[in-house]
Amino acid sequence: MKKLISFLTSAALFAAGAIGTAPVRADSAELRSVTFTDFDTSVNGGEPIRGVDISSIISIENAGVRFYDENGREQDIFRTLAENGVNYIRVRVWNDPYDSSGNSYGGGNNDVYTAGLIGARAAKYNMKLLVDIQYSDFWADPEKQTRPKYWAEHDTDTLSGEIYKWTEWVLRSVTEAGGDIGMVQVGNETNCFFCGEDDMYTVCKLFASGEKAVRDFDKDILIAHHFADPSTGYYDWYAQVMNECGLDYDVFATSYYPYWHGTTDDLTSVLKKNRRYL
Repeated sequence: MKKLISFLTSAALFAAGAIGTAPVRADSAELRSVTFTDFDTSVNGGEPIRGVDISSIISIENAGVRFYDENGREQDIFRTLAENGVNYIRVRVWNDPYDSSGNSYGGGNNDVYTAGLIGARAAKYNMKLLVDIQYSDFWADPEKQTRPKYWAEHDTDTLSGEIYKWTEWVLRSVTEAGGDIGMVQVGNETNCFFCGEDDMYTVCKLFASGEKAVRDFDKDILIAHHFADPSTGYYDWYAQVMNECGLDYDVFATSYYPYWHGTTDDLTSVLKKNRRYL
């Protein structure tokens, strides 16, 4: 049985649970409070996932930013998060976020090495990792799903093989660095568009390759497919096609920005519709 997850990215949160039966309430477009109930015991042992994405933290600290506790003492931001109930850290991973001269594209320099540093620091405070593998050298979102530069000329079969190898390498590298991976996103905001491909059936073939790499590495890691903007009306179609293609995943995830994506009642309605395919 697939799980429904809403990544409340406008509030720098992601939360897991049966959103379809546990509405999220917000008083206005500015998110003030969120309440979830009835968590699936197969997700994080039934404990609500309370997470933040701090993918840029290493570059921020390298720029000289320091963090302090409520008493004004300098403190590791990971410790502060853990002490305040955070139990998951989401970290994006780009393939090669550097130009030919070795200059970073920016955005936090989120290569595999950086993900390993973040994963190890999260694990030190008993926080799991959601690894957001974007399969791109920089930002992947509904407007752009640019292939990594080294994959640009691959045909679909070759690309599928590279996705398997890259996924396995990311998971192995982050784990060996000390990260405790609880969930993996195969792609980021992949609205019928992934790694340069825009046919949903082709996209599902590529998804399947990433899924197999995760299962082969560790069958207990949850697999998420992540989409954006539930107000588009396409979510039930995405779920239908993924079901038709026999994809092996655990979590149907959505970015949700209340200012742009409608009310939380709308979100609940959209996710309920998906249940017929999950």
